[in-house]
Amino acid sequence: MPISPKNDRCRGALIGLAIGDALGAAVEFRPPGSFEPVTGYRGGARIDSTRVSGPIFEFLPLLALGN
Repeated sequence: MPISPKNDRCRGALIGLAIGDALGAAVEFRPPGSFEPVTGYRGGARIDSTRVSGPIFEFLPLLALGN
């Protein structure tokens, strides 16, 4: 079943959020310049933005249906 352009953009937004959250988690709340450039994933950090955004993305299809 093909994915609609709207759903494809929503999925891309969630994937982008997860990637950005994973890459930035190790340096979150640290001032710019106080850490080495992030060039890959640094394990052991909490990925909180992705976790709390899940229910929002689950609700979006209901909005599209008018429910």
